[in-house]
Amino acid sequence: AIDTYKSVVAISPNHEAALYNLADVLQRVRSNEESVRYAQRLVETTSTPKFKAGGFYLLGRGYAGLETYTQAEKSLVRGLEAAQNQPVQTSILQSLGVVQLRIARYADSLKTLAKVLEVAGSDVSLISDTEDCMAQALERMGEHQAAMQMVERVRER
Repeated sequence: AIDTYKSVVAISPNHEAALYNLADVLQRVRSNEESVRYAQRLVETTSTPKFKAGGFYLLGRGYAGLETYTQAEKSLVRGLEAAQNQPVQTSILQSLGVVQLRIARYADSLKTLAKVLEVAGSDVSLISDTEDCMAQALERMGEHQAAMQMVERVRER
């Protein structure tokens, strides 16, 4: 798939779907630096809200994979601004909450992750992953009892 998307991008350097899919696939194989380059090109060249939001999401995740969390947070916040109720909005929120957790902004992480739970619907995996991150934030804040209660909720699922 990587070679196919690169071929498309070689012919059409600003092809939105090819840039998005290439950045996504590269991220999945842990080629975060290369993924960031293609996601950056996507957000710089597209005016389509879906691809703009998705590009910032991939850019944020790529920066997180490189452990450049300040850049990751900035990209994810820009992705939320671009999302305008796009389906990717929940994924952006969850990634933002995780990044905030990693940079020790626990209260912000809890607020962001609570927003994920508001829109998670019946997605058990999303709810469990989000509550697990919330338990970590609570633990790091010294809220041990609340963290244990959250862990028990995750285990009950």
